[in-house]
Amino acid sequence: MTIESHPSFAVVRDDVIAGLGGGFSPRWEDDPDRDSFVVSKHFKEEEVIGNDTVVAVPWTYYAVHTGDFECLFRTGRPLTIEGMTFVDTRADEVMLHRYVDWMGVVTQLGLEVSWRIPVTEEEYRYGREFSGSAG
Repeated sequence: MTIESHPSFAVVRDDVIAGLGGGFSPRWEDDPDRDSFVVSKHFKEEEVIGNDTVVAVPWTYYAVHTGDFECLFRTGRPLTIEGMTFVDTRADEVMLHRYVDWMGVVTQLGLEVSWRIPVTEEEYRYGREFSGSAG
C-alpha cells in the first residue's frame, strides 16, 4: 500500500492543515485538480514507512501566508512547507508527532536567524580579551 492510500495520510492531512491553519491557507484550495497537501516528492508511490502500530508520513504542504504567524503579519507569500508526521497507534488514542521544517518556513517569509549566542557587552569584551584578539 502506498503512503498516499494509507488511512493515516488523511489523518495527517487534517492535522497539518488544522494545526497550521491560523497563519496559512492551502495554496490551491480553489483548484480541484491540484492538491495543496501531498506526500513529499521523494516518497511518491513508495510503500508505507512503518509497521502495524507506527507509520511515518513525509509530507509537503503548499500554502499561502494569510494570517499572523509568530507575530509576523500576513505577507501573502506562497510557501512550500515540508515535514514529517509519525502516527502512533500503540495506545488507545492515536498520537501524532509532527515535525516541521520551520527554518524553511521562516526563510521563505524573508526572515533571518542568527545562531550567534547572545552575550552582554561585558561578556563580549571579556571574550575578546580572553582570546587575545582585543585591539
